[in-house]
Amino acid sequence: MLSGNSVLDAPMIQPSRIHNLYAFPAGTIPPNPAELIGSPRLKKYLAALERHFDHIIIDSPPLLSVTDARILATIVDGVVLVIKGGETTKEAVERSKRLLLDVRARILGTLLNNVNMQTMNSYYYSKYYYYGYGYGYGYGPDSSDSKNSTGTTCPAA
Repeated sequence: MLSGNSVLDAPMIQPSRIHNLYAFPAGTIPPNPAELIGSPRLKKYLAALERHFDHIIIDSPPLLSVTDARILATIVDGVVLVIKGGETTKEAVERSKRLLLDVRARILGTLLNNVNMQTMNSYYYSKYYYYGYGYGYGYGPDSSDSKNSTGTTCPAA
Protein backbone atom coordinates (compact mmCIF):
# COMPACT_ATOMS: atom_id res chain seq x y z
CA MET A 1 0.00 0.00 0.00
CA LEU A 2 2.75 2.47 0.94
CA SER A 3 4.72 1.60 -2.18
CA GLY A 4 1.67 2.47 -4.32
CA ASN A 5 0.88 -1.10 -5.38
CA SER A 6 -2.54 -1.06 -3.70
CA VAL A 7 -5.02 1.28 -2.07
CA LEU A 8 -6.43 1.32 1.44
CA ASP A 9 -9.61 -0.73 1.43
CA ALA A 10 -11.72 -2.81 3.79
CA PRO A 11 -10.37 -6.27 2.79
CA MET A 12 -6.89 -5.22 3.92
CA ILE A 13 -8.18 -4.66 7.45
CA GLN A 14 -8.78 -8.08 9.00
CA PRO A 15 -10.95 -8.75 12.07
CA SER A 16 -9.41 -10.70 14.94
CA ARG A 17 -11.04 -13.13 17.35
CA ILE A 18 -11.38 -10.25 19.80
CA HIS A 19 -14.46 -8.06 19.35
CA ASN A 20 -13.59 -4.65 17.80
CA LEU A 21 -9.90 -5.51 17.34
CA TYR A 22 -8.60 -5.49 13.78
CA ALA A 23 -5.24 -6.13 12.16
CA PHE A 24 -3.65 -4.53 9.16
CA PRO A 25 -0.89 -6.93 8.00
CA ALA A 26 2.38 -5.41 6.90
CA GLY A 27 2.79 -7.53 3.77
CA THR A 28 6.15 -8.08 2.16
CA ILE A 29 9.13 -6.03 3.28
CA PRO A 30 10.01 -3.47 0.61
CA PRO A 31 13.61 -2.62 -0.28
CA ASN A 32 13.21 0.91 1.12
CA PRO A 33 11.01 0.71 4.27
CA ALA A 34 12.39 3.86 5.93
CA GLU A 35 11.57 5.97 2.86
CA LEU A 36 8.03 4.61 2.72
CA ILE A 37 7.44 5.13 6.45
CA GLY A 38 8.61 8.72 6.15
CA SER A 39 6.47 9.40 3.10
CA PRO A 40 3.36 11.62 3.10
CA ARG A 41 1.39 8.55 1.97
CA LEU A 42 1.66 6.98 5.47
CA LYS A 43 0.31 10.14 7.10
CA LYS A 44 -2.56 10.16 4.63
CA TYR A 45 -3.46 6.52 5.35
CA LEU A 46 -3.18 7.02 9.11
CA ALA A 47 -5.55 9.98 8.88
CA ALA A 48 -8.03 7.81 6.96
CA LEU A 49 -7.76 5.05 9.58
CA GLU A 50 -8.27 7.56 12.42
CA ARG A 51 -11.72 8.33 11.04
CA HIS A 52 -12.76 4.69 11.61
CA PHE A 53 -10.81 3.56 14.69
CA ASP A 54 -10.40 4.92 18.21
CA HIS A 55 -6.81 3.72 18.60
CA ILE A 56 -4.16 2.65 16.12
CA ILE A 57 -1.18 0.67 17.34
CA ILE A 58 1.81 0.32 15.03
CA ASP A 59 4.34 -2.41 15.72
CA SER A 60 7.83 -1.51 14.58
CA PRO A 61 11.17 -3.27 14.31
CA PRO A 62 13.59 -2.88 17.25
CA LEU A 63 14.62 0.71 17.83
CA LEU A 64 18.36 0.07 17.89
CA SER A 65 18.40 -2.15 14.79
CA VAL A 66 16.93 0.08 12.08
CA THR A 67 15.67 3.65 11.71
CA ASP A 68 12.01 2.69 11.13
CA ALA A 69 10.97 3.05 14.78
CA ARG A 70 12.57 6.49 15.10
CA ILE A 71 10.80 7.71 11.97
CA LEU A 72 7.47 6.32 13.19
CA ALA A 73 8.02 7.97 16.60
CA THR A 74 7.89 11.37 14.90
CA ILE A 75 4.52 10.60 13.28
CA VAL A 76 2.54 8.94 16.08
CA ASP A 77 0.95 10.41 19.21
CA GLY A 78 3.04 8.31 21.59
CA VAL A 79 5.48 5.45 21.96
CA VAL A 80 5.52 2.43 24.26
CA LEU A 81 9.03 1.04 24.63
CA VAL A 82 8.96 -2.77 24.77
CA ILE A 83 11.81 -4.28 26.76
CA LYS A 84 12.71 -7.96 26.68
CA GLY A 85 13.20 -9.06 30.29
CA GLY A 86 16.41 -10.88 31.12
CA GLU A 87 17.99 -9.92 27.81
CA THR A 88 17.88 -6.17 27.15
CA THR A 89 20.75 -4.38 28.90
CA LYS A 90 20.31 -1.23 30.92
CA GLU A 91 22.60 0.56 28.46
CA ALA A 92 20.41 -0.48 25.52
CA VAL A 93 17.30 0.83 27.28
CA GLU A 94 19.01 4.13 28.12
CA ARG A 95 20.24 4.48 24.52
CA SER A 96 16.74 3.73 23.22
CA LYS A 97 15.28 6.39 25.47
CA ARG A 98 17.88 8.93 24.28
CA LEU A 99 17.12 8.14 20.63
CA LEU A 100 13.41 8.62 21.20
CA LEU A 101 13.90 11.86 23.07
CA ASP A 102 16.26 13.09 20.33
CA VAL A 103 13.38 12.89 17.82
CA ARG A 104 10.99 14.44 20.38
CA ALA A 105 8.94 11.26 20.73
CA ARG A 106 6.33 11.22 23.47
CA ILE A 107 7.18 8.17 25.57
CA LEU A 108 3.92 6.89 27.06
CA GLY A 109 5.57 4.13 29.06
CA THR A 110 7.32 0.82 28.90
CA LEU A 111 6.27 -2.78 28.61
CA LEU A 112 8.40 -5.56 30.05
CA ASN A 113 7.87 -8.84 28.25
CA ASN A 114 9.42 -12.30 28.37
CA VAL A 115 9.09 -12.48 32.15
CA ASN A 116 7.72 -15.58 33.85
CA MET A 117 5.94 -14.27 36.94
CA GLN A 118 5.56 -17.82 38.31
CA THR A 119 9.31 -18.37 38.63
CA MET A 120 10.23 -14.82 39.60
CA ASN A 121 10.86 -14.12 43.28
CA SER A 122 9.18 -11.17 44.97
CA TYR A 123 12.42 -9.19 45.37
CA TYR A 124 13.07 -9.29 41.64
CA TYR A 125 9.47 -8.36 40.83
CA SER A 126 9.48 -5.48 43.32
CA LYS A 127 12.48 -3.96 41.55
CA TYR A 128 10.56 -4.03 38.25
CA TYR A 129 7.49 -2.59 39.89
CA TYR A 130 9.57 0.23 41.35
CA TYR A 131 11.23 1.04 38.04
CA GLY A 132 7.95 1.12 36.19
CA TYR A 133 6.19 3.40 38.66
CA GLY A 134 8.98 5.25 40.45
CA TYR A 135 9.98 8.89 40.11
CA GLY A 136 11.30 9.63 36.62
CA TYR A 137 11.01 5.96 35.63
CA GLY A 138 13.25 4.93 38.54
CA TYR A 139 16.13 7.21 37.61
CA GLY A 140 15.32 10.20 39.81
CA PRO A 141 18.07 12.05 41.67
CA ASP A 142 16.69 10.88 45.01
CA SER A 143 16.14 7.35 43.84
CA SER A 144 18.18 5.13 46.15
CA ASP A 145 17.29 2.12 44.02
CA SER A 146 18.10 3.62 40.62
CA LYS A 147 20.60 0.91 39.66
CA ASN A 148 19.58 -2.59 38.79
CA SER A 149 21.50 -4.81 41.17
CA THR A 150 22.07 -7.49 38.56
CA GLY A 151 23.50 -5.01 36.06
CA THR A 152 22.04 -7.03 33.20
CA THR A 153 18.61 -5.64 32.49
CA CYS A 154 16.57 -2.58 33.17
CA PRO A 155 12.81 -2.70 32.82
CA ALA A 156 12.04 0.97 32.19
CA ALA A 157 13.44 3.77 30.08
